[in-house]
Amino acid sequence: MNDRRASASSTVTVTVPPENILPTADLSACPTTGGASLKVDFNGKCEDPDGTITECKIDFKDGPSSAFTSGMTHTYSKTGDYYPVLTATDNMGATSSSTTRVVVAQNQLPRATLTATMPTSGEAPFKTTFSAGCSDTDGTITGCSLDFGDGTVVDAKAPSSGLGCGGAGTASVISSQSFSHSYKGGVKEGVVTFTARLTATDDSDAVVTSDSITISVSTSAVLAKVSAAPEVNVKGVRNKITVNFTTQKEMPAGGKIRIVFPTGFDLSKRSGSYCTLPNGAYKDYFTSSSADGNTVEVSNSGTNVPPSDFSCVISGVKNPSISPTGSIPVSTVDPSGHVIEKGTAPGNLLGGQGIISGVKVVRSSWIPDKSIEVLLTFTTSNTIPSDGTIRFTLPSGFDVNGASADCTDMDGGVRVSAASPVIQISRSGDGSALPPRAMACTLRNVKNPSTRGYADIFTVQTTDKLD
Repeated sequence: MNDRRASASSTVTVTVPPENILPTADLSACPTTGGASLKVDFNGKCEDPDGTITECKIDFKDGPSSAFTSGMTHTYSKTGDYYPVLTATDNMGATSSSTTRVVVAQNQLPRATLTATMPTSGEAPFKTTFSAGCSDTDGTITGCSLDFGDGTVVDAKAPSSGLGCGGAGTASVISSQSFSHSYKGGVKEGVVTFTARLTATDDSDAVVTSDSITISVSTSAVLAKVSAAPEVNVKGVRNKITVNFTTQKEMPAGGKIRIVFPTGFDLSKRSGSYCTLPNGAYKDYFTSSSADGNTVEVSNSGTNVPPSDFSCVISGVKNPSISPTGSIPVSTVDPSGHVIEKGTAPGNLLGGQGIISGVKVVRSSWIPDKSIEVLLTFTTSNTIPSDGTIRFTLPSGFDVNGASADCTDMDGGVRVSAASPVIQISRSGDGSALPPRAMACTLRNVKNPSTRGYADIFTVQTTDKLD
């Protein structure tokens, strides 16, 4: 028996794909808390390490899902606790998701704070400074507008501070900023009021306006025939000064007459002030006065006074030591401090010449035609400016051509000029002013007259640069 066996085989290769790696989803929100109508920025991404993303959708949990783009904004209009979900789907149908939390509460209104420096009223043009600040405790400030009330509106929004997503903070706490503004007043005389307001708007479009601030600006009329004159027209002496003017408007009860003396006048020992009207009218009304620095105010303690001529006397005022002086502003004001009328007394009416006293002359020789030295001692009553002069006028017959001169206690450079009969020492301005003092000056190379019998009268005069 023939036992014969047969066999056959074949090989099949089967490729098993690797296990699919799930896609990834990453989601973040900013802000995560806030009031209703909360605008939230979403950032994130969908990725697949071994394939492609076929879908990247977000469910905000208050409506249908939508395709996701990083940086998109969604508004939650109702209060609630939301858990938005970002879902990534890859080409194998696998999904992965990421969730964050957004809490929406009842929106808190923003705050607007506005203050103004005092006073809040004055004469046009009137300048004041405001401090303005807008803040929001549960969101961000989107608008902060300052309206000055005269048609001018500025953006008062400042950078927010705080910690939170993106470093911007989930609440805006705005530091106050300063804003200066000048009000022009009205076209006609009188008082014009302006109402300043600050308006804050938050990211939920809620709007709050601050308490208003009223600014009062007065435009005054003009006083007529304003003048001022000292009783004694001598520099550096203490006397009384009379200021005259005519009002065009009624002077109200409780109003004041305000007189401002320029720099150089000394009111520290003022002995009183009063104002009179013609024929003794209202004689007891304007007897109460006060002074602050170089400003004197005389109050109307009676009833309203119609337009009239006024004469105000301020006693115990010391004249400046140097002229000319500045002008003297004069105004009438109502009980609230608003200027009714104003004018200015010219400054060149004030301050006169001082007196040089104790002049003594000593000559080195009386021989005719001889060149000599002349020593003059004297006492000044006014300050000699650093650019002032000392002028010596000699009697007729003396020859001063080519003469020189110098004085003790005089610093800085000087220039001496001599032309008969005057010798003048001019200060160059680089020294110090010389207050009233005893002085000694020597005139050299002065030639005596050729004959005796002349009048021995020497004149000494000090001047400022304008002379």
